[in-house]
Amino acid sequence: MPFTPFHMGVALALKPAAHRHFSLLAFGLAQVFMDLEPLVGMLNAWPRLHGWSHTVVGALLIGGASALIASLVLAPTLRFIHRKARENRLGWVFDPGPPDRAAIWTGAMVGSLSHIALDALIHHDMKPFAPFSQLNPLLGLLEHDTAYGLCAVIGALGALVWIAMRWRTRIHAFNGGHEQRTQRLQKQGVRGGARIVLLVGAALGALFFATNGVRYTRAMDSELYGPSAWVFWSLFGAIVVFPLWLPAVVPASRPRLQALCRWVSIACLLALAIAALPRSWPVAVTALFFLAVVLCLRPRASGSLSERLL
Repeated sequence: MPFTPFHMGVALALKPAAHRHFSLLAFGLAQVFMDLEPLVGMLNAWPRLHGWSHTVVGALLIGGASALIASLVLAPTLRFIHRKARENRLGWVFDPGPPDRAAIWTGAMVGSLSHIALDALIHHDMKPFAPFSQLNPLLGLLEHDTAYGLCAVIGALGALVWIAMRWRTRIHAFNGGHEQRTQRLQKQGVRGGARIVLLVGAALGALFFATNGVRYTRAMDSELYGPSAWVFWSLFGAIVVFPLWLPAVVPASRPRLQALCRWVSIACLLALAIAALPRSWPVAVTALFFLAVVLCLRPRASGSLSERLL
């Protein structure tokens, strides 16, 4: 799927949590480079479209090359984008200033590695661990349309969270507001965005358990299928995903309780990731993603009491 926009859903979902430590443009540049081989293969009717570039080794090489190229072209590109955005009164949407080297490398490497992870789910000609192994253990874990739809949904949610965060700090981002106040608002925005991501993830997780539970009930005993089954499995799903919504619903005015809930959530998600790693790679990665989001809820250790509680 050359130059597909669906891969960008991963970047848009990560951006609100990573903030300035993750470059969207470097991620996008890596996507283009990753799909050059399939594009050439389509033009020349190759029997196999996803070759060496869609392996872990190839992704690391392409990610590194993308980061090097992005380091050279991002600064002038971002200056042009920022200038046009300010002319149209949209400057508040973007991070002020170009990303640092770490953000560029993170964006490029996450872009190339997530690309092969997503493609390995749906493309039969992929061998992501070649030349060490010719197997593709990810194939078939998600259907083609499901993978596309998931990328579109998490991308849209991430974009909405990002816009909400930037809207909150728009006055100070490009108009030279007080630096300390700007940084405080940005940290507030990160924590607010993390809460939204956790609540949305909890809602989707509960819905997943509810729908599958209702299907199981209907298959086992059709007489039990009905509103009561939906209520039972919805409550069951809400309980199962408590590590996601628990740290998000505790108010910042209760810092000790919030810290306790955060550590409980971290322990549960870390245990899930370790337990799922040998059995289900996507579950382990999802748990680690939400673990990183929970860590974004940590308040600053310095400053006044009122600032620490924000």
